[in-house]
Amino acid sequence: MPSPCHLLLVTNTLARGGAEAMLVRLATALDPTRVRPVVICFREPGVWAEPLLERKIPVHQGLLRHKYDAFVIRRLSRLVRQYPHACLMAVGSGGDRMFWSTLAARVTGVPMIVWSHLFPVPGEPEFEWINRRLYPWVHAVVALGRRHADALVDAAEARRGRVRVIRNGIDVDAFDHAKLRDAAREQLGLQPHETAVGMVANLRPIKRVGLFLDAAAHVLAARPQTRFFVIGDGPQRDELQARIDGSPSLRATIHFLGAREDVPTLMQAFDIVCLTSLRECLSVAMLEAMAAGKAFVAPRVGSLDEALIDGQTGRFFEPETADALAGVLIELIDDPAQRTRLGNAARAKVRSEFRLERMAREFEDLVTELCATTVRCD
Repeated sequence: MPSPCHLLLVTNTLARGGAEAMLVRLATALDPTRVRPVVICFREPGVWAEPLLERKIPVHQGLLRHKYDAFVIRRLSRLVRQYPHACLMAVGSGGDRMFWSTLAARVTGVPMIVWSHLFPVPGEPEFEWINRRLYPWVHAVVALGRRHADALVDAAEARRGRVRVIRNGIDVDAFDHAKLRDAAREQLGLQPHETAVGMVANLRPIKRVGLFLDAAAHVLAARPQTRFFVIGDGPQRDELQARIDGSPSLRATIHFLGAREDVPTLMQAFDIVCLTSLRECLSVAMLEAMAAGKAFVAPRVGSLDEALIDGQTGRFFEPETADALAGVLIELIDDPAQRTRLGNAARAKVRSEFRLERMAREFEDLVTELCATTVRCD
């Protein structure tokens, strides 16, 4: 039996975030007889290092002392040489993680992968020109969907022949707990006659939580027995909370729950779940809500339509305005049967196509292929 490969996953930190969550899930799902994960944090590990350490997955930290610390190449190269049959993977396009990892891979001669979690658009590249210049030295760029793959080639200058599509996967069973609905609604203080609309998002401008609040105000004017919840935290928290506090009606009906560890439970309390992001690749929050059997509403961005089929497994709102979102929400509030139909189809779709085990096997195949066949890029 061939020796397992080592996949060195490079990130800045393991703070809460979508890409970081996927790193942890992938690392814990890999078959160690094929691929053994090693996690490298350029800075402090963060809150999600603990589940890795509990699984005895090595976590190295503090390799980058400052932004221009070129000695990180030497430190990273030493680590690479500690692990036989190694492959480096930057978790995210651009930034320090891609730049220094690609240079270290070049020095040590190991395969280099970039796992992209950003959706670039023409004229607005998502990361620095210097990282785009490094694509000839990258052996594989992992996109989260077909449209994402095309965007990486057209807008970010990745080489088409080296782009591989591996769609996100989640632990479906962790979110499929309809029996927790009553307890979750009681926890949030919901009354039987109230409809709950939720969102799970980092509170950053690109997530457009303000659009969600605008839509909520429109819905409340027409359907006052609706409650809105936002799970997540971020730099816009105070600004958004101040906006709600300035309106007595919103203050009583829109609730910021902060970053939570019990998202799978809280998700059961919601009747509808929303996404309002300006850009997405393949939203993990969307897949989790769909796995929970919830009617999901989102803008038509990124590769979301590889899971969300309008009118079948969820709903798109178009154009991307608060009025349009409010219109779809009111329709779903008034039609519980449609919510049930969409939620059931969404659950089946995720169970069939977006399991964590499938994602892990596809990464294992990619890593073992690269370790067996890679020669230095040019």
